[in-house]
Amino acid sequence: MIRIYADLNCPFCYALSEWIDEAGINDQVDWCLVDHKPSAYFEDHHAQTLIELTEEIFVIRQRASDIQIRLPQGRTNVRKAERLLCQVKTSHPTSFLPLKQHIYRAYWAEDCNIEDDLVLQQLLKKVGLNNVGISPQSSEQIAHWTREWEEGPFDRRLPAIQRSENDFSLGLASKNDTLRYIQGQSGKVSESTLSCQYQIRPQVAIIGDWASFWDFTKTLRHHNDLIFQQDLHTLDKHFKSSTPPEIVLINYLKIDLKAMDALQEFCRLCEQHHCPLLLFTDSLTETQELTLLQLGCSDVISQKSVEYAVLKINRLLKNKSIFDQLRASSLIDSLTQLNNRRSFISTLEKEWASSARSKQPLSLLMLDIDHFKAFNDHFGHLAGDGCLRQVAGIIKSQIHRLGDMACRYGGEEFAVILPNTDAQGAQALAEEILNNIRQAQIANPMSELKILTASIGISSFYYQSEVNTNGLIEVADQQLYRAKSAGRNRVRSQHCPD
Repeated sequence: MIRIYADLNCPFCYALSEWIDEAGINDQVDWCLVDHKPSAYFEDHHAQTLIELTEEIFVIRQRASDIQIRLPQGRTNVRKAERLLCQVKTSHPTSFLPLKQHIYRAYWAEDCNIEDDLVLQQLLKKVGLNNVGISPQSSEQIAHWTREWEEGPFDRRLPAIQRSENDFSLGLASKNDTLRYIQGQSGKVSESTLSCQYQIRPQVAIIGDWASFWDFTKTLRHHNDLIFQQDLHTLDKHFKSSTPPEIVLINYLKIDLKAMDALQEFCRLCEQHHCPLLLFTDSLTETQELTLLQLGCSDVISQKSVEYAVLKINRLLKNKSIFDQLRASSLIDSLTQLNNRRSFISTLEKEWASSARSKQPLSLLMLDIDHFKAFNDHFGHLAGDGCLRQVAGIIKSQIHRLGDMACRYGGEEFAVILPNTDAQGAQALAEEILNNIRQAQIANPMSELKILTASIGISSFYYQSEVNTNGLIEVADQQLYRAKSAGRNRVRSQHCPD
């Protein structure tokens, strides 16, 4: 069967879906949904996004004039819609294709916000379904397909039509060529293909007056998303968003005392976020340059060509990418791919300090797999490692908010940091995690239920000066011990009686 990697965010994939449906060859195709841009949101876009969207819509109207397509308000976050489709593909397979078609058309032909739960429920009703419970396996399946596509020979292009391991077509060719290729009537696609421009591109924050540097910004825009920032405050907010800048460019042609003070603050902020800062200027003295370099300014460019500046920026971006990979590897547990204990400690301290400023609660979950030593002894360490990875995946699938963090604390013990979460919210999440672990039905003959279970302890506090992060961990550990003593497979917190 032909495998197609597609994204709901891609108008080329939408056109392909319409052609396949019209040709009546859906039975020859297996759709694998990928999440090309997890950080996209329907109304959170900028001019560059709309420029790219407009160009792609124009191409579709030229190449697929028989397809109705409109310019949507922006790139949508497709995670929820794709999880729903993946679940329907498993639990109601005959409804998958019509639901996929309805979702594609709602977004690309009717300009609906498919992030909206109400919109998705209305589309479900169109195929005769009501509420569909989405299991953690749906997220895991989409993540698996996305990894296959990212790591495969597809050059991150969409759609990717794969007939075999070494026989595939990328992008959207003409209708005739595309359908002939899918039906095996041609050995290759003869016409040129066009693919979605939308990809994860470096976010470049721009500060200062760049009106006289149009040629430079125009060149830079080809491979980067340019985000123009007004001041230190807006840049700080951008760093805390889901798509922080990967480099900051500041253009101060004349450096006076006021500009120097501002630059020092920008340098401190960028160094705090491990982000390179490149200064464009004509008037920096050697003393000023030395001061800025000591504060963390990456480099200074004065009266250089566009080619030189772009080369310098690309080099800084490459170095940052290498640094980020090394830094991430030092903070990730290699077995479970969750954050490791080192990352856990530093993040907990940061969030406790943030709780002091915001006056919002901070909650901590400590989870331990029940009878894990007996599981390891019975099934062996390889099975034990697989079990740890599966539990880690279940925990991670329940973490939906930016700022929440799942970690492997050590051995078979995990931790979840929940900023701005009170005891009630933490309790609800803990119960959901335990329920999903039980639903996974991982066999464990040593357990009373004969399936794998876990226990969770919760500490939840508003900031108190006399309590430190060690105290938070100690309370969560105490509650975990209570959960174990009470019979395992349960949650306990300092607010929860036996």
